Amino acid sequence: TMTSKPRLFFGLLAAFIFVHGTALAQPEALKAARDAVAESIGRLEEFHKNTPPGAREDQELQLKREALSKIIEFTSLEAGELKLKLEHIQEVEAPFIILLDSYLETLDQFLNRLDTAKIELDELEGAITADEFKGLAASFTDWRTSTYNPALRRMAAFALGFQNRALLKVADQRFVKIAAELKKSKIDTGLTRDALNEAALRLREAREYNNQAIDVMARFLPNNEEEKIGELLIDEKPAPQKTDEDKPEMLIKSMVEKSLGSLRNAYKKFFELNEFIKKFRP
Repeated sequence: TMTSKPRLFFGLLAAFIFVHGTALAQPEALKAARDAVAESIGRLEEFHKNTPPGAREDQELQLKREALSKIIEFTSLEAGELKLKLEHIQEVEAPFIILLDSYLETLDQFLNRLDTAKIELDELEGAITADEFKGLAASFTDWRTSTYNPALRRMAAFALGFQNRALLKVADQRFVKIAAELKKSKIDTGLTRDALNEAALRLREAREYNNQAIDVMARFLPNNEEEKIGELLIDEKPAPQKTDEDKPEMLIKSMVEKSLGSLRNAYKKFFELNEFIKKFRP
């Protein structure tokens, strides 16, 4: 029946909302869609608390349909936002350009799949039965669990590493500019030398951490040259279970976080050096 394991089903769907989207900044539309999912699931849970089992079916079905619709909408916005981020990545070298192209192709497939799911749900509006909804919801959940979730984590990690590399490039340019300004202004003290050396060290650390993250991405490439990279993402076969720490995307996230920490420390030294320049500039 439709009342069987409702919290388990929607808890599984909702868990994705609060696990994903953390690696990349979210625009307001995506945040609003995420909040809408949480609200729809909250209404369903409140309904179950306050409604006897025998009086649930019709209204419960409508609430579940609304929740699934919100989840599909959120997932579509999320996939579209990630596609935009990937499209704006620059200076991607071989073989990663092949991987990037495969990710963009896969996201197009995901967006088509989500459009189909929305159409199917809309077509059943007002006439959907418990069994029809159960089949549609189960199909969507299985697809997202086995295909969409793992692929999205990989693509988000890929975007994170290359976006961070762009930040490092900007920081390197900032370092060169500050060093040139110190030389031009003839500011050379023990404090400025120490700050400049510390900034250089932290930038080197940040670059090394991010290079490690990029290296881990090589695990996403196929071992067999004849294997299409897209099959890495669309494979429905269950992969061997790993701990989160062993997953390449988690290693990438960890390396990028360390890189960003070093980058923040470099910018602290940039700030100190700018203060010296302001104070001692002739």
